[in-house]
Amino acid sequence: MILVTGCLGYIGNKIVRALLKEGYKVRGLVMKKQVKEADELKELGMEVFIGDLLYEDSLTGIGEDIDIVFHLAGIHSSVKNMEELYVNGTKTLFRVLECSPVRLIIFSSNASVYGSYIINNTVMTEEAEDLVIEHPFAEITKNAEEVIKREAGKNNVKYIILRIGEVYGYNKYNLIKKAQHPFSMLGNGENYVSLIHIDDLINVLMLCIDGLEEGVYNVCDSNPCVKKELFRYVAKLSNKYEPVWLDTNDIEERIMNSIHGLRMLSINMSNEKLCKRVGYKLLYKDYMEGLNSLLEYEGQEKV
Repeated sequence: MILVTGCLGYIGNKIVRALLKEGYKVRGLVMKKQVKEADELKELGMEVFIGDLLYEDSLTGIGEDIDIVFHLAGIHSSVKNMEELYVNGTKTLFRVLECSPVRLIIFSSNASVYGSYIINNTVMTEEAEDLVIEHPFAEITKNAEEVIKREAGKNNVKYIILRIGEVYGYNKYNLIKKAQHPFSMLGNGENYVSLIHIDDLINVLMLCIDGLEEGVYNVCDSNPCVKKELFRYVAKLSNKYEPVWLDTNDIEERIMNSIHGLRMLSINMSNEKLCKRVGYKLLYKDYMEGLNSLLEYEGQEKV
């Protein structure tokens, strides 16, 4: 059986559906206040486990018959709250799984660990271990990765860490829909962004089950781009708005430490390990192909 934390999130919902479609038995960790949101996945066959990674006593029995874990739980909140979930919540997860037959844990990390305020970083970053951290969330991410490696090693569990680029796709993550109304973004748009289409991400997550060796993998398309270029192309497709770029000189520290400040970092990732060494073939090799694919679903709902 496969355990999925964060099963109600944008990525988690889709990987649960993909797993069920392939015939896997899935147990999804759901907080008590979110139980109703899990009804649709429950109808599809997901076993709902009510609990919270912040409360160890609520997780008794979660690891029964579990051999694979997709650890996708995430939150964008204060630095304190993110530290509590990503680092301490991950430690809790390993403790409650100690007596379970887990052989593999897949962790959805992110590209913030490469992020730099030096915006002209034209050299693409491979899966580095010697990380230079420039944002609080990146520090939290690095610490969570270290917990995964350490605890997996102690428990003889194979780990796969996916450093995932900025995800886009259908519905609320559709950049073309975002451009339908005026919007603003911090910075000047000269920073690099590494993107991944949700369909490619789900394929890579499925590949983790049997197709990847233990280790760290960058998950992004083959053409990181300057953010201004991205949103200029989005505006062209939508025939609507480009963002208003906001000067950050007077921005409060709490905003700079949030997801909004995180998106100012320049992230120029290489996918060579995943695509050339492993041989994964992207559905959408760059943002232009991916964005054009979304036009096919304009006016439709794709879950």
